[in-house]
Amino acid sequence: MVQNGVQKYDEILTPQWWNYVRFSWLGDALNQVFASKPELKEAIREDFRNHKDKLSYFSFFNWIEGAFGIQLKAWQCDAIESRLDRMCLAYIDYWEFVEFCETYEIYYDEPDRPLNDTEAIMDARLNISYRDYKLTKADYFQGNKTILLSEKAALAKCAQIWDFFHEKTNFVSEINQGKIQKFVDKDFGPLRKSDLDRCKFAMYKTGEIPRKGYADPREVDWVFVDELCELAGNQSKPQFVDDGASSNDCKQGNLGDCWLISAMSVLATRDELLVGGRSGMDYDKDMIVDKIIADCLSKGVYPPIFHRFRGIGLFVIRLFVEFQWIYVIVDERIPVDSKTKKPIFGSCRNVHEMWVALIEKAFAKVYGCYENLISGYVDEGINALTAMPSEKIFIKNETTGVFPHKTVEQNYGGSEGLWQLLKDRDNEGCLMGCSIKGDTGGPLVLNGKDSGLLKNHAYSLNDILEINDPFNEGQTVRLLRLRNPWGKSEWKGAWSGESKEMQKYRPVIQEYINELPPDEQFDIDADDGIFFIHYDDWKDNFTALFVNIDFPENWTGLRFRSKWTKSNAGGLPKKNDPAHFERFAKNPQFLIKPEQDM
Repeated sequence: MVQNGVQKYDEILTPQWWNYVRFSWLGDALNQVFASKPELKEAIREDFRNHKDKLSYFSFFNWIEGAFGIQLKAWQCDAIESRLDRMCLAYIDYWEFVEFCETYEIYYDEPDRPLNDTEAIMDARLNISYRDYKLTKADYFQGNKTILLSEKAALAKCAQIWDFFHEKTNFVSEINQGKIQKFVDKDFGPLRKSDLDRCKFAMYKTGEIPRKGYADPREVDWVFVDELCELAGNQSKPQFVDDGASSNDCKQGNLGDCWLISAMSVLATRDELLVGGRSGMDYDKDMIVDKIIADCLSKGVYPPIFHRFRGIGLFVIRLFVEFQWIYVIVDERIPVDSKTKKPIFGSCRNVHEMWVALIEKAFAKVYGCYENLISGYVDEGINALTAMPSEKIFIKNETTGVFPHKTVEQNYGGSEGLWQLLKDRDNEGCLMGCSIKGDTGGPLVLNGKDSGLLKNHAYSLNDILEINDPFNEGQTVRLLRLRNPWGKSEWKGAWSGESKEMQKYRPVIQEYINELPPDEQFDIDADDGIFFIHYDDWKDNFTALFVNIDFPENWTGLRFRSKWTKSNAGGLPKKNDPAHFERFAKNPQFLIKPEQDM
């Protein structure tokens, strides 16, 4: 880099030059250590060899700060991790360390050095245009060619399908006239009306009706949404979302996936989580697409970067499954009753909106069929839609069935603490739901009467409000706004639509409703599944609260990947003896060292 004492201009201000300068302090320190104690150079090599050429962060920094005596600040540790673990594998690879050392003229004699640098290959694949990207088996989720493991792979697959349609005669004019033949997913659902077997197994795992009341596949058609609109006399153009999503959009169908429909109902309170962008962000066709805007185009359950393919009925739904983002390609066909032409599973209130049905369909495709979506938890649905980590809080004592659960007392400060937690999480933009556990499903009976609530059923928790009581100066009323994903069947107790409390406080509640966004407003008297419940009634009847935490943008996180194998699956110690504890210690473990005590 230096010629006749002068640095060559064309070699500076490059990523390679910057990395050299940025880490020269460590390179110089290693040179000094290995010059004075050459045995340490071989000692760390031996440690790498004993651990299959991989050292944990903890072990690596033990060498740096312990044996080598190089004291590091927190930011230096972070910088080293980002430099030597660029693929975020949560360990330091020996060959990355060797490459780093060679940058500072520290050489290891390695005759068996790998010919291919995996990271370099990955970098090359990531930097290539999706148009030139070559799909391989490694890009497919569980071998399915229309469920991809990266955005670039999904774009490449969509481009292949788009090109297939584009090669057809008069493609452009046909698509402009709305006459284009739509994409049909060959990996999920029937290929034609007579394809009964594919219809049966897309609906149910054995192809047979799982229980009484479920739709018979022989009486089901899979139709495009524009056909549904025509049959319903709806003149609106089919849309994924029309003028913003609303929690009131979601209707559960003839399937026990209230957990998922409730999760979507909660998600709908924040459009940017559904269709990308950022909260409060408006798009302008003339805006400059910088890095931040580009990042927004990749966010959401239906990322804007894939919207261009909807002209042929191709949609890409982004889900967080098995701790990774996957991209599920679906067509826009919806299973409907062949007589009534009404959707048999989840749908939107407006027939021309597709987002509920298509997201549910993507889940069914990932898990094999619609039946496999029966039973789940709201927080798991929200996590799959957003990747937000979840917090489960049991509200009532498991033995007595009475509030509070011991964890509410110990961790949240009892009734007052739990209410404050609800307000705080709501203000932080967290997404919440709740449920009532029961031995069987059906109505929750209180004092011999149907309460309107359902056991073993999930509800979306859409708002927390504490209103000033106009009749009692200095007092407040604590209410929660819930929604039943059925779109009907509501709480019948205090603060319900016909209750004396609602009649007395109706002007105050109506004022609150009027201040909601237009698509979130509702009729107090309508049986639409939306209702208010007092905090005391809520905590006395519901058994579990689910909170998906939306961490601030300036927070960072790191996910460690590992797995149990025959050699490291130690299980739990069954006896209090050294042999059992030694076996337990073989389990994959990650040691975390906080920078300071909280």
